[in-house]
Amino acid sequence: MVKVCDQRTVGVLIGDTRGRLLMIERGTAPVGRAPVAGHWDLDQGADHGTLRTPEDVARAEVREEVGLEVTALHDTGIRDLWVPTWCRRRLPAGAAEPGHAWTVYTAATTGVLTPDERETKGADWYDRDQVMQLAERTANYAVGLVPEEEWQADPGLEPVWVVLLNGLGWLRTDPADLEDIAAAARAGTVTHHDGSTTTTSTARGSTETVHRARDGRTVNVHQKIDEVGPGETVIGMRL
Repeated sequence: MVKVCDQRTVGVLIGDTRGRLLMIERGTAPVGRAPVAGHWDLDQGADHGTLRTPEDVARAEVREEVGLEVTALHDTGIRDLWVPTWCRRRLPAGAAEPGHAWTVYTAATTGVLTPDERETKGADWYDRDQVMQLAERTANYAVGLVPEEEWQADPGLEPVWVVLLNGLGWLRTDPADLEDIAAAARAGTVTHHDGSTTTTSTARGSTETVHRARDGRTVNVHQKIDEVGPGETVIGMRL
């Protein structure tokens, strides 16, 4: 059974004494290397239905994905930041678009790093230069310079995390590249609560959205030419 997306997500930045960032290689879609993250799922009967706050969820996700225990959590300034992104889950009734409201923390942890074998393909520590190199690979993938099969085998930074780390000042990506990466984060097919689907595909400078009814009939096609200049707002962040 396909889960329903609650459109709220926590992310957790875990660093070490050498200034490196802990990231997993995701074992489920979307493909990419990324810090620990997960849906809130606080509704009754959901994965975290016995928890009460996003802080509780952050601690649980760290434990589930990398086997560490959080000893301290701190706000990063990103709280309920809406970022349009693809999600493999079914959209809830009334959702205007696919995406998630992100809340991001930094965390101190203890324990032995033990990546979950289902949710990850492993975890490692990355210094800032390595994170920048992964972001550059993502930028190349977003414009088609990295073929899909190569991306699947050796992905860069998950597109949404390029956006978030730029917002935190951890990365400084060229605005044009950032828009391409933001478009890549939205690409894919999402299923609405009524069984209809929306497929978003991107090419450099344009985004095409195709909406299909439950029976597969195409009911709407929309193409947008993306133009981003200095000072314009892209997915809620100021360039």
